[in-house]
Amino acid sequence: MLTVLKQIEPIDHLLTPVEKRITILIKHHPEFFIESTGKMIAVRAGVSESALIRLSQRIGFSGLRELKIALARDLHLMTDTHTDSLISATQQVFNETRSALSRTEQLINENMLIAAADKIKGRSILIFSTEESIIVAIDFKQKLVRLGYMVEVVQDFFAFTAIVQYYSVIFIVCETECDELIHRIIAASDQKVSILIAPYKHPDVAYSIRTSVEENKTRLALTTGRTIQLTVIDVLFRLLQQ
Repeated sequence: MLTVLKQIEPIDHLLTPVEKRITILIKHHPEFFIESTGKMIAVRAGVSESALIRLSQRIGFSGLRELKIALARDLHLMTDTHTDSLISATQQVFNETRSALSRTEQLINENMLIAAADKIKGRSILIFSTEESIIVAIDFKQKLVRLGYMVEVVQDFFAFTAIVQYYSVIFIVCETECDELIHRIIAASDQKVSILIAPYKHPDVAYSIRTSVEENKTRLALTTGRTIQLTVIDVLFRLLQQ
């Protein structure tokens, strides 16, 4: 899927009528969008020039110019199948990360984050991590240790059950669906405070912090998912410092 359309698709149902008029122009008249001035585009779409800038930023670009450059590159890729240059590869990685962060920002419930931080403050924390999220779990442990918290990371369910009694907060990190595992963890936690960072909510968890779903099982998608979770951990860390 082309970069610009890929960044529009996840939030298409959330767009305002004004924003939809702009995206319709992008989809059906990309050449006009690329070659025209901001004023000409605004007149054609029946919107303001500031609306063009806001839409560009909402889908992960710094402004209208960057959006037009990305769209021009997309059109070029439709007719030119040569290997991506170093520049386009760089754009692909950074655009994917920006887009995923933007999607997660829209999913985040700030009140849930604040409540989760309040439950963590001054307590001992046991972090359970699935294999792909261990980097995120270790990063959070190191941050908590800097603040003087008693904290441990485990990845094995039996190791978890052996030490869970010594901790008051259960913190779970996973990048994929792991409903059955989460159910077992909560069942073994004896009604302790539970917090989850994952692309999906779980009914057994008291505080679920959602991140965007990175469906594509490529190295880039996995790295992007990890970057998102590390960013959410940074937010929690700042809240704990307050």
